[in-house]
Amino acid sequence: MLLREHQWRKRLRLKRHRLLPKMYQRYDKTPVWAAQLHVLDQDLKRMPYMNRTNVIRLVQRHAATVPWHPYTQGHLYIIRTMAFVLHDESSLFWGYTRICRQLYPYGPDTVWGSRVVPDWVYDAIVDKVDVCRDLFDVVIRFRWIYILFGQTFTTPSTICTAWDYVLSGTGCIHRLCHALLLYAVDRVDRDAICAIQQLSLLASIQIDSDADVAEIIAQAQAIKVQ
Repeated sequence: MLLREHQWRKRLRLKRHRLLPKMYQRYDKTPVWAAQLHVLDQDLKRMPYMNRTNVIRLVQRHAATVPWHPYTQGHLYIIRTMAFVLHDESSLFWGYTRICRQLYPYGPDTVWGSRVVPDWVYDAIVDKVDVCRDLFDVVIRFRWIYILFGQTFTTPSTICTAWDYVLSGTGCIHRLCHALLLYAVDRVDRDAICAIQQLSLLASIQIDSDADVAEIIAQAQAIKVQ
């Protein structure tokens, strides 16, 4: 775990004991924060083992100092995964902020039809699932990338291994999406259902085996991108 922590700190460019931005008490009285807190509380109900006080303090500080990126549904998965490896408040805050900046183009502020996910990722299933290209882009963005696969790899071991890979370099997120689609399309029963249902099943696949995540990452690493 110490090696993993060292690697994550390096890849996220985190410095130990970096000062946190100052918080102002009046922010917690604003309607903007009240709306975010409502969403966050709904997410916390699905993850009752997380420390509510610590999570709210982290998210509130981020929301107040990075107003263009408020808390949105699902980002608790990102905080949960980081907390498996990073344990001090400063590292969690700055790591979360850095990841949010990276994932922003995949979020709800990017308009329909922007096609953020490259075409070669979609090519993994284009001859097997006849679905609207723009719909594919939105489903993959929200279900996988925007929460950094937090609902896909379902154990601490598998999600941390997936993050080891996606944090290792530019393009690894898209490679992992491509490999996941190849993995899922061979395991999802696509008979007698429409293309949209097929895409939903593919995007909902869950990985809880260390052997399976290793297979998927090996497939992702082998992808040749022009």
